[in-house]
Amino acid sequence: MLAQRKELLIKKIQDMSELDFTKKILMPLFTSLGYAVNYNGGASERGKDLICKKDGEFGSVELTVVQVKKTRPNAVASDSRSLSEIITQLQQASEENVPLISGIYQKPNKVYFITPFEIDVRALESRFAALAALSLKNVRVLDGPLIVDSLQRQLPHLADAICGDEFVIKSGALAGLSNSDLLSALNYANEKEISDFYCDLDFSVGRITSKLFFALNFAPRKIQQSITGIRWGSLCEKFRIFTKATGRELIEPSIADVEINFEKKWKLWESQENRELLRSIWVTVDEIENLLKFIIDEAGDIVETVFLLSSPNAVFSTKKIRDLSDDEYYRLSQLRLVRTSLEGQHANWFASTEINSEKILKIGEIITAAELHIEALRDDNVVLNAIAATRLTALLKNVVQLNDLFNRLEIAAASKVSEPTFDFTIDGSVVAGALIEYRKWVTEGADSLAVGGEQREKVRLYFLRCQEIFELVELVLSEKLFADAAGVDDTQKFAIVAAGQRIHLPLKDVFATGIHCAVYGEAGAGKSTTLHRYASSAASSDKADEITLWIPLTRILHRDESYDNDEISGISKLERAISKFFGGGAAIHENEVIPLIKSKKRAVFIFDGIDEVIRRSPWIILAIQEVCVKYNNCQVIVSARSTGSYPELRNFLGLTLLPFNDEQVSSFVNGWFKEDVEMGCDVVKHLAKVHSVAEIVRNPLLATVLCVLAENKVPLPSGELAMYEERMKLLLGHYDIHKKTRRLHSHHSLLETTARQIAFQLHIQNIRSVSVESLETFAIRGLDSVVPKISYEAIRKAVNELIDPCNILVPMTDEGAFGFGHLRYQEFLSAKELHNNRSIDILPLLTSSWWRPVIVLFCRLGGKVDFIINEVIGKEHTVDKYKDTLLAIIATRGKNEQRYLKGLISEHQRMDALNDNFRDLSDSSSDFDDIDSLGIDFDRRY
Repeated sequence: MLAQRKELLIKKIQDMSELDFTKKILMPLFTSLGYAVNYNGGASERGKDLICKKDGEFGSVELTVVQVKKTRPNAVASDSRSLSEIITQLQQASEENVPLISGIYQKPNKVYFITPFEIDVRALESRFAALAALSLKNVRVLDGPLIVDSLQRQLPHLADAICGDEFVIKSGALAGLSNSDLLSALNYANEKEISDFYCDLDFSVGRITSKLFFALNFAPRKIQQSITGIRWGSLCEKFRIFTKATGRELIEPSIADVEINFEKKWKLWESQENRELLRSIWVTVDEIENLLKFIIDEAGDIVETVFLLSSPNAVFSTKKIRDLSDDEYYRLSQLRLVRTSLEGQHANWFASTEINSEKILKIGEIITAAELHIEALRDDNVVLNAIAATRLTALLKNVVQLNDLFNRLEIAAASKVSEPTFDFTIDGSVVAGALIEYRKWVTEGADSLAVGGEQREKVRLYFLRCQEIFELVELVLSEKLFADAAGVDDTQKFAIVAAGQRIHLPLKDVFATGIHCAVYGEAGAGKSTTLHRYASSAASSDKADEITLWIPLTRILHRDESYDNDEISGISKLERAISKFFGGGAAIHENEVIPLIKSKKRAVFIFDGIDEVIRRSPWIILAIQEVCVKYNNCQVIVSARSTGSYPELRNFLGLTLLPFNDEQVSSFVNGWFKEDVEMGCDVVKHLAKVHSVAEIVRNPLLATVLCVLAENKVPLPSGELAMYEERMKLLLGHYDIHKKTRRLHSHHSLLETTARQIAFQLHIQNIRSVSVESLETFAIRGLDSVVPKISYEAIRKAVNELIDPCNILVPMTDEGAFGFGHLRYQEFLSAKELHNNRSIDILPLLTSSWWRPVIVLFCRLGGKVDFIINEVIGKEHTVDKYKDTLLAIIATRGKNEQRYLKGLISEHQRMDALNDNFRDLSDSSSDFDDIDSLGIDFDRRY
């Protein structure tokens, strides 16, 4: 961006008139150098356009004269006479006295010939000996590049004003465009140009959906369904979406015929005759419910009375009956349990507001059980004695009456018209066939794009179509009926696929289509660097009516309390943050930023790091969506971790950065070590030899860590965690010992513990950086109980040494906030804290996508997986809301253990779904005919 800025400034001053160049550029510039400047241009200037004076040493005056010519002198100029005139004027300027205010005349100490154009001074001096001779008299030629360099150094605000508002905005956004944070976090002092070692990343279309899409196997079948009106509405809409997208009818008969058949049955069900019949059924059910409850309660009371009067402590001794034998006591206890069971079944089955065959059958079973219970009481009349004889006789008459009522209910129920359902058959071969065809189309299109040379519009149409296809794939996989019909194996939903269909087309070509894009990737996948490079390239090629804005969310939303105000809309908060980030300088005021953006014909907003701010700024995604609507002809590109769930971004084209392949890793390493080819070869050979390292060094972050460790002569480690451990050793002074130097006063164990505490506190608060004072507070809070009797002064010293010389904590914002550089380092240290401090309750963290990478690292550090799963099942009795984290954890285990644990999770998810379906049926008063599909054995259950 600096080179672009210089180039723009040179062009701007070349386009100025000679007078404007002199007065608007050179006069302020010489003034900034301490001169009192007088304009002396005109017909009688005699080679002195500017006369510049300032106090010299010992009361002298340093006099400088400037001749300005908007000409392009060169050594082969055809108009040599013109240059001869310039040399003559310079000679005059150097020899003639200049009057001072004191009345004294003085020859100039320096003479400058200045032109806004670039010239080769040496070539000119070799061609014109007189010019070379003048250089001995302190006569210098200053061209455009030299003036611009001085202008940027002395008067940056003036340089900004010359460049224009939009360039100031772009340069402000791209000023930190490098991997300096990462290199600083590695204590790497050398300069590295990203283009030296960065290579384009492959990507896949979509996120998890695309990965599953290319891994799915199908076993299609036809499924008959009868569903109620409540379910039909949403399902019918999905049928229509599928048919519109594929041109294929999914169900038989057609949707129109299904609804016609339903209407016919609905009219019969709603007829006056059927309504009267249903009313009479409900009256009968109420009578049965009340009489059955009386029989159960009365039977229970008989048993309880016998227990009371047979007790040795019976209060009414005159009524006390004989003591019960052990066998009699046992039999009565069993009768008591039967009564409790009957009471429970009665409460469950009469609570429903629907009458169907299942309920009627169950009522009949409860009546039969109640009758058997009364007969059992009668058979035990010897135990009950005469106390219950009269009451049992009455109860038997009630049972006869109950059976009569039930017979009436069965007859009426057989005559009623049941509530109508939507009946259809879904053809799974239609679903599977469409997905297989789409998969082929996506694959062939990706292969075609990889060849290159496609026009932008063709690329755009391909990705728009991909977006439509993956929306349909998500619809199919999220709707159980579709997935079951297509024969998608449930366990495939938990498959962890290394990569989807790889597309080798540079991402800049996708971004150039103007489609809203969401770039996903794991930690260190290169999301920010990829967007950095695109922002820099796009900004430099923008036309006058275009603007590309790189917007790092963690920086623009840094600790402003007004962003927590719910009364302010999300878009207002975002616009205010953007204005503060880009404005505030002399060139452009905050209030001018948004109007400037809106004035452009095309604006590209690149929002980096949604996952890093969404917890403390949950309004951010909706605000970004409003940007898409509010700004005409804008394009929005966002980045986020793959572990997050962002349903609001469903309309964005999802692009997942894929891991490096072997060729890309080698390219990265060789680019890094272009000045030391031998070391680069050694690293590549190490990767070829140690497969465990080669398998994990698949992204820019780990490749950078490996290269830095190699450059520091550290033995190359054998895994990701080992690499982070080696990095910590490198920064905490372990390798200073070998260099026989000592820069640290705090013990390395205290420094590491302090770093863990700070990282954990930052992660708890969903932030990445805070002030030094807050870092000290975090450390004191965490270390108070961990390291007894440690002084606050020692903790503060440790925090400051983590900043310098360790460079574990590095500057993260212009306001002086510090953090760990890359989020992955904060996650690693947080995981270490979980591993070291087992008193931390992990369960509340499992539902958070922000904490998911930490939990995974914790498990890879040796944390037990079993106890986490047992905690979820034991305390929560459901796994669905923990599913994503549990599956990520399971992926860290061996294949056999993975297979077992995935099955366990899948089974618990199935049970969760059954419970949810049962609750939905109860809550929505839906027809109990649907219960058959749940496969619940109610006899066993009750």
